[in-house]
Amino acid sequence: MDQIRRRYDGARPIGVVVFNACPGLNVAQDSPTVEWACTLAGTTQTAKVDVGTGAGFFAQPGLETVVIGPGDMVADGHEPDEGLSKADLAAGNAMMARIGAALWG
Repeated sequence: MDQIRRRYDGARPIGVVVFNACPGLNVAQDSPTVEWACTLAGTTQTAKVDVGTGAGFFAQPGLETVVIGPGDMVADGHEPDEGLSKADLAAGNAMMARIGAALWG
């Protein structure tokens, strides 16, 4: 800010107003919800990544929340040319089948 004032004498102050933000999500790795999500996803691997989702809104009132899905957010999530392989799509399809079976039998 001081650099701008020195360079542009008489410049008006710049302000930032946050009008929309995603609340953070922080779930313990040993949580039963994480364990269940791993079972549904067919994996034991978890990762915490810095991306915005709506999950934090559900967590705020106390609903333990996780975000699950196929692919590898750490390796190529929100990167140029990101995508899912056929194997990732098949894993996602299998996960959805396990979720359906868990919810509806």
